Amino acid sequence: MQVSRIESSVVPSFPGNAAAFSGSKAVSRVRGYELISIAFAIVLLCAAVLKGRLLASWEGQLLMPSQRAIDTAAALIEFLLAIWILSGLARF
Repeated sequence: MQVSRIESSVVPSFPGNAAAFSGSKAVSRVRGYELISIAFAIVLLCAAVLKGRLLASWEGQLLMPSQRAIDTAAALIEFLLAIWILSGLARF
């Protein structure tokens, strides 16, 4: 009697992993996630740029120093979060 050995690759099942889903719905879910992530990152980038323009303008100079610090930190966080999402590191 001869026993044959079957080897298979094991793909971890993380949330958003196409291998975790079966059928054609897996592809649409992954693409949907990617499109929503890119759209969200673009909105964050636009918000960061607009906040930066406000801070650099004459109206931004009239803000109180504490408000300028908060707006600067918010713009920086928005920019870094958008870059992180676009880099693909946010994906599990």
